[in-house]
Amino acid sequence: MKYVHYFFAAILFVIGVIISTIFCVLPANFIRLLGFKKASKKIYWAWAPHLASFAIWLLNYKVSVNGIENLPKDISNVCFISNHQSLLDICAYVGKLKIKTSPIAKIEVLKAPFVGSFAKGIEAILLDRKSPKSSIKAILNGTKELKEGKSVIIFPEGTRSKNGKMGEMKAGSYKMAIRAESLIVPLAIQGTRSGFEDKKGFHRYDCNITILPPISAKGLTKEEQKELPSIISAQIKDAYEKLPVRKY
Repeated sequence: MKYVHYFFAAILFVIGVIISTIFCVLPANFIRLLGFKKASKKIYWAWAPHLASFAIWLLNYKVSVNGIENLPKDISNVCFISNHQSLLDICAYVGKLKIKTSPIAKIEVLKAPFVGSFAKGIEAILLDRKSPKSSIKAILNGTKELKEGKSVIIFPEGTRSKNGKMGEMKAGSYKMAIRAESLIVPLAIQGTRSGFEDKKGFHRYDCNITILPPISAKGLTKEEQKELPSIISAQIKDAYEKLPVRKY
């Protein structure tokens, strides 16, 4: 029976890609070629929450959110910081929370069919982790985005957790939020990997998100700036470990 589910899911996925390409990717890229970059990005972002929700539905996920009251209504100059479990993390955040935020992503994402088009279309901040210059450039670009009133989401572990344990959250990832004196919103997510990279069957999967109280990076002393990454990382780790884990 599960193969029947996979068959229909594959058909729906292809249909979704075709519809998105016709009504989003092609017109947005055409407008970009004419020089209207902002309009092109708006088209991608108008489509992104629906596509992310479709991906969640297609993979048979139930996404639950704790602490929704901690999500700012105005996300200008807001830096979201999260642990990283799966490629599906950003879909869960954009699809469920409806936040339009530029993700910091590996440059390899551009090689992924269709996904690469969206990463480029929403102007994700891309970096090559093998290149120190690329990391510095990503921090500068992220800082610029935040100062311009946009929002950014960072995954300071740098790579997806493959064993369910949270990795070290690198302090350097917090630099852009500190330099832009952003409002930092810590996020914890659990369950996305089990239903995507480690998928077993087509039953309902659970994804749980916790939104922690925002912390302002404005007006911090040098000492407070130094301590901020460890404080937030500890909060995210504590929230992550409290999220329910379902064995499949």
